Amino acid sequence: MKKFSLLVFLFCLTACNGALQNELVEDKNPTETNVMNRELPGRTMSDQNPNLIHTGSERNQGTDIEHAKKVISDTGEFTPDSVWINGNDLWVTAHTDKNLSAKEKMEAQAKLHKILIAALPSYDIEVKVNED
Repeated sequence: MKKFSLLVFLFCLTACNGALQNELVEDKNPTETNVMNRELPGRTMSDQNPNLIHTGSERNQGTDIEHAKKVISDTGEFTPDSVWINGNDLWVTAHTDKNLSAKEKMEAQAKLHKILIAALPSYDIEVKVNED
């Protein structure tokens, strides 16, 4: 008898839970703002969470590549060669007319890296300087 009453109690409990769940899901006032689905104006989900891939139109890879090439050209001592974007990585190859030692080459790469970081701070930039 105890087992039967326990079984009836569990059956009633689960049946009530389903009815309660339907009441919770039902939207009583559809004109009221739903806090969970509210979006901030002018913000996308990728702006709010840096772990999401940025697919918005705010960042255009073509214009970013052209901007990087212009920044490299404006230095006067480097000529842009290969500039490409892979996700958040910006890969840059530039040429210089000077003959550089290994230390000077590293300093030139660091200098160009610093200039590109200032111009395009949203990318992880890798710079390679080659001699012509």
